Amino acid sequence: MTDSTLVFKGQGHAGRRLVVNFGVYSGREATEAEIYRLAQSLLDELGSVEIVAERRYEVAADVEATVHQVYVEVPQTSVGQELIERLAKATPPALAGYAISGVETTDGTKLLFDDESWLLFRQSGTEPMLRIYSEATSVEKSNGLLAAGEGLARQ
Repeated sequence: MTDSTLVFKGQGHAGRRLVVNFGVYSGREATEAEIYRLAQSLLDELGSVEIVAERRYEVAADVEATVHQVYVEVPQTSVGQELIERLAKATPPALAGYAISGVETTDGTKLLFDDESWLLFRQSGTEPMLRIYSEATSVEKSNGLLAAGEGLARQ
């Protein structure tokens, strides 16, 4: 009933959630100072976080437990958003050896090519991930664009 893993990921209301099973190992609730230190240590990577500390009572026929957990809510918008905004503002002249002829920003950032091929970067509406789509005049070109797009996302 109680997960004894120290830190695990889950789905929260704002996107991704890190769960810290604080009380399982310390036998007490996290102090405000500990929560603020955790937040400060995450700010460089995440920009902003929401932290919730709670006391949960888990009861079953054969066990009763008080669990002290700290949730770190990581906004879904952080996944790939920087890349999407960067490509919209400073579009490279070419990608995978193909000249970029235009950009659309209706649903993410869509790079357009002269032969009506395109590469789209957008955040998933249902999962905390960046999705990359391509349509091209050949399978080889589509695969090349997708590989180049994945390379940009991993930078």
